[in-house]
Amino acid sequence: MLRVVPSAVLGTLFGGVAYAVWYACVACWHLLRCIQRLAQRNAKSTSPFAGKTVLVTTGRQAKTLHGVRALKEIGCRVVVADYQDMSASAVSTACDAVATLAPLDPGKVSEWVDHLEGIIRREKVDMVIPFSTINEALFIGVAKDWLARRLPDVTFLCEGLEMMARLDNKAMFSDMCMESNVPVPESGIVTSRAELEQTMRDVGGDMDVILKRIESTINRDEEIKVVMKGECAPESVRPTAEDPWQWQRFIRGTEYSAWFVCCNGHITFQGCYRSEGDLLFFDGIPVPDDVEKAISGLVARHKLSGHYAFDYFREESTGRFFVIECNPRASSVLEGVSQTPGWGASFFGRDMRSSTCYHKTGFWFHRNCWPFEASRTEGFWAWWDPLPVFVAEIAWPLEMLRIKGALKGGALPRMPRGLPIEAGKPLTAQFPGLFEALGLNYHHLDVNIGKVILPGRTAGREYAIFSEIEQDPQGSYLRGQARQRGSKPRILCDAAWVAAKLVGMNEMKPNITRLATDPVESMRASHGEQVVLGSAVDTMRNLIKQGKQFDVIVLPKLLLSEVPDSALAAGGCLLASETLPVGRGKKDETA
Repeated sequence: MLRVVPSAVLGTLFGGVAYAVWYACVACWHLLRCIQRLAQRNAKSTSPFAGKTVLVTTGRQAKTLHGVRALKEIGCRVVVADYQDMSASAVSTACDAVATLAPLDPGKVSEWVDHLEGIIRREKVDMVIPFSTINEALFIGVAKDWLARRLPDVTFLCEGLEMMARLDNKAMFSDMCMESNVPVPESGIVTSRAELEQTMRDVGGDMDVILKRIESTINRDEEIKVVMKGECAPESVRPTAEDPWQWQRFIRGTEYSAWFVCCNGHITFQGCYRSEGDLLFFDGIPVPDDVEKAISGLVARHKLSGHYAFDYFREESTGRFFVIECNPRASSVLEGVSQTPGWGASFFGRDMRSSTCYHKTGFWFHRNCWPFEASRTEGFWAWWDPLPVFVAEIAWPLEMLRIKGALKGGALPRMPRGLPIEAGKPLTAQFPGLFEALGLNYHHLDVNIGKVILPGRTAGREYAIFSEIEQDPQGSYLRGQARQRGSKPRILCDAAWVAAKLVGMNEMKPNITRLATDPVESMRASHGEQVVLGSAVDTMRNLIKQGKQFDVIVLPKLLLSEVPDSALAAGGCLLASETLPVGRGKKDETA
């Protein structure tokens, strides 16, 4: 069917309705907050967590909303952050303040971390609990590493980049499991089509195989393929060295996901559910004893802190379980146990497992909860917190369609594949002719995590960029600060290793001035570096008299206090060398 509604018209209509609902909810939120403050004006909390300010991320997701409510229940002040102003948690009565994060651009990790630091300082945050999108987990790992010494009083309930990358990368996680005696299927990596075909000849004749794109993010239908014994891999699977795929023995059985809150190697809360594709309903069940025992060993061995979800299969033929991958972030599994009273205390190290309550959750949008399915409650709705459901299931879906590329038009499948069980048939499949006429083209909407699933391969996680950051955190941080100040940033420092980290940047030509007292240092100067001899304080004063200004100044704390105000250019930054990041197992060059 031909398109009859231009994308500009449809986009304007969707945007108008979305923002009308959003601003109405914001106005109501302010009113409800005033009523709430009046009602609680003389109330005093006896909770040991009262007064703690906690920053949570990705407020549009249902799991985040459940976490926000749990933190407010134990007395915390909750700051909700997301990548746009509009989010369900932002209009929750449990939300005290909102913040908008910088875009997740792997080429601008430094800007993202700097922006997050600004929010933490402005809101006087005590703890950061990332609920995270798929791509955010690596960014937040970098932030923990880079800000650990700059913000020593702030707790990040997550791991640093090295561990987050090991858990997130399917192949590296498989190795971690084998080291910790956690059962995993036979597996390997292929980096070319020829290698894949050889692997299928070697192992594909003996077992069913599942192929997974290592860089996969959203579209499981495009990036996960099951190949039965003796069959050839689909032609669409084209691994490269930069975009590898993992093969695993395909386990016949039931797939589950187990979620854990961990603090310093101890599990403090957990839940489990049956996993089927991109789930849109959540029926909480206990974590089996054998799974909990194995995972607790891995958690203790690596002293993990944060949210972690482990996907596993229970094999039909043997009854054994096999862990297939890890999601190092909060999981929607928590929606099946989030009616547990006081479970927010698990984020602060209190073991809440003995009081776990299990329940079933669905969504009105997906027609899989009451009144469509009597046994499940609505995931966003609460009578005392009514506004999030309107943003999550009306405003944000329309905004997603408008901004995420779903208005491009084209033919729609009449029988879409890869749909969640009990999710309700998507509107695109119920009325394909109408949606083609409107120019809407998407697989399905997932209001639970605030995603629209589009056809085709998704952008990868850019593991190569994060690997470079992991290998040299100090250099990556310094280079990121320099890049933000243009192609020829002016750098002032007193350490040769700082200059060494900045010279030779391909896309930039920094002008480096290094303070030194030893004449030998002049002879050791690198290309693009000017060594100035003399007392550091006197030299800085002389440079200012000459009209010199700098975009980045990296000096010890004692010297930073002596830097004249006019030495720093507009938009520049002062960095204390003692607060620069040090990666795990790396030498501290600031010592």
